[in-house]
Amino acid sequence: MMVKITISLAQNKALNLPLQPLVWALAFGACLGGNGTLIGASANVVCAGVAEQHGYKFTFLQFFKVGFPVMIGSILVSTAYLLVLGSVEALARAQNETLQMHKAYSDENRNT
Repeated sequence: MMVKITISLAQNKALNLPLQPLVWALAFGACLGGNGTLIGASANVVCAGVAEQHGYKFTFLQFFKVGFPVMIGSILVSTAYLLVLGSVEALARAQNETLQMHKAYSDENRNT
């Protein structure tokens, strides 16, 4: 469902959004967002079960106190990464457009 929305955002000419950073944002959000709570990701539930088998029991709130700040930190780091990636991609796209315009101008002047 979210993949279709991401693709439609990238295909919207009025928004002019590149697809690659949007896909990465979706992947990071889906992966890292679940780490904030005990039931947010299946790995957290498995970890809690294994910990309980070894005598380490913790509650949802105890997990949340540690997991949520870690999740926020992870999302902040990935957001910074995506901002840099988007900036680099936008710069490369603008440079490519400039080179294409320069080539077209050179070809036009060569033919006259």
